[in-house]
Amino acid sequence: MRRLVALMLLLLSGCVTTGDGGADPTTGRGRWASDPTFLTKPTVVSVEWLDAQRGRLVVFDTRPSAEAYAEGAIPGALHLPTSRLRRTLPDGTSRILPPEELVALFSDLGVGDGVGVVAYGDDRLQDACHVVVALLTIGHPMAAVLEGGLTAWRESGRPLVADVLTPTPKFLSLAPSLVRTASTEEVALGAMPIVDSRPEDQFLGAAKPGEPAGRIPGSCSRPLTDDLVKDAGGLWWKSRAELEAAYAALDVRDAAIATCKGGLQATQTWFTLSVLLGRRDVRWYDGSFLAWAADPSRPRETGPVSRPAPPPEPPANPPIVDRPTPPTPVAPPTPAEPTPAAAAPRGTYATDPERLEQPTVVSTGYVAGGARGAVILDTRPRADYLKGHVAGARHLDPDASLTTTRGSSARLLLSPRASAVVFGQLGIDEETPVVCLGEALDTACLAAAALQAAGHRRVAVMEGGLDAWRAEKRPLTQAVPRVEPTVYKVRTPTPRSTADLADVAGLVDAKSRALVDVRDAEAFAGDAAAAGTGRLPRARHLPAARFVTLDGGMWWVPKENLLRDVEKAEIVLSDAAVIYSRHPREAAFAWFTLTVLGGSASMRWYDGGFAEWSQDPRRPLETGPSR
Repeated sequence: MRRLVALMLLLLSGCVTTGDGGADPTTGRGRWASDPTFLTKPTVVSVEWLDAQRGRLVVFDTRPSAEAYAEGAIPGALHLPTSRLRRTLPDGTSRILPPEELVALFSDLGVGDGVGVVAYGDDRLQDACHVVVALLTIGHPMAAVLEGGLTAWRESGRPLVADVLTPTPKFLSLAPSLVRTASTEEVALGAMPIVDSRPEDQFLGAAKPGEPAGRIPGSCSRPLTDDLVKDAGGLWWKSRAELEAAYAALDVRDAAIATCKGGLQATQTWFTLSVLLGRRDVRWYDGSFLAWAADPSRPRETGPVSRPAPPPEPPANPPIVDRPTPPTPVAPPTPAEPTPAAAAPRGTYATDPERLEQPTVVSTGYVAGGARGAVILDTRPRADYLKGHVAGARHLDPDASLTTTRGSSARLLLSPRASAVVFGQLGIDEETPVVCLGEALDTACLAAAALQAAGHRRVAVMEGGLDAWRAEKRPLTQAVPRVEPTVYKVRTPTPRSTADLADVAGLVDAKSRALVDVRDAEAFAGDAAAAGTGRLPRARHLPAARFVTLDGGMWWVPKENLLRDVEKAEIVLSDAAVIYSRHPREAAFAWFTLTVLGGSASMRWYDGGFAEWSQDPRRPLETGPSR
């Protein structure tokens, strides 16, 4: 069923609609239940719908008290308090469990691929919302909150049971997260509205003994209870009109960061803004105020909010744009500065094609002129991206989004099907031309190599990187473009561009010399006295650091230098060699260099690299000078 993830993501589209949200004239409640024929995306459902679906879904009772659950719950419901979804850190703050642990937990509770989930609470909606967000974190979008909660079920005359059920474990895949999270660095930037969902007194500075007081600077107050209506029939969200007006008054429109005391309550605000109101870029700050205040050097505010209105020109923070940013006019060429004497000469590889059809390298001028309509991917960490990026560039941190940890330390590239979900989120389909850029060349090449692993040919890397862009005094912006998600259809290349552990083991068993180690000389030689160091047997050495030179940016060396180093390492570019390093980023960079610039058509790269191979002490390694 995970093959439907891309379709579900399209349905999600960054802004999920539920019911009409109109007000009930007698109670003031909103009408949010969508009661879908098939539960395919996060939503709100009614007690009538849940009753009709009995036995077809996994239902979670999220009340904190096990005793209350044992006294009476919705038939078939399993108890899942939110404390099981979180872990306490040494500094006293808590965070949601890592994705692998969440998958194990939910699969043990009977959540499998293609299985819908409904979560409910009693006098707290944030617990049910937290379960839904936890499922979205592991890429499982088939989750809903029960409108009105347990009280609405009880008041409808439906039965409660005291059975404690034993779930049947199911197989559950880990897919890319469908929840946008905010880091402390992003919160500190203040580029997006920060919504604090704690009670008003805590926002103003009240705190329990031993807890920090105050709020994150620049945040606005919207207590959770202000979004809700409570009556004898349960706990309900207010109408769409009321919620829209309230958040508009706070100037919270398309983008926001949801915070609270510790991270849990903020998931209700995230659910309200993302799922109910359809906001496109809402981020959840897990850990929230306690995580912020754990560092005493971070500033805090107390007391009433009193800030002057920002001047109309220029805006205090660049706006979130409503449509793609028009191409930046090509700036006049800046005279090149003299190359430092110590720097190696740089190559000129940019092809700047009129129509991007195959993997290549492009110039800063090509990107400044609009890249012929290509999607531009900025591959730096998001905090750096938010400080300033090329106009119209979308953000993709390939380390965070395209690799996953398996085993004790190895990072592996996501499968092409899983990567396709990430590409679809970025509005990229299999025919979209893409230009990757970054501070350095390795992250841009990792993004490009991941696209190529899914069969994408229309991809390029910008030479020089962002340092070259700045050196040429080209403009940067903080405006974040809107993205319309799409469905990416994988076309796995033949032959594959990547190699896995089994492929490499086969080469080692065959005593092949087809392995190429691109780490530095010290890592390649290893230490005979230290277990787990060295290199794979019979590997040849070609340091990737020799491929680049620094000269007002990061550039590839001239082709004659590159080919000379290849020949010196006794590597034939037409051979079916496999490149590896410690990290997939460096291996992908070396592979892109030797295939796109060097002209090899048969090389592959091993994403697991030395880290994965050396995990098992039974696998052979060599140390010392190469033979």
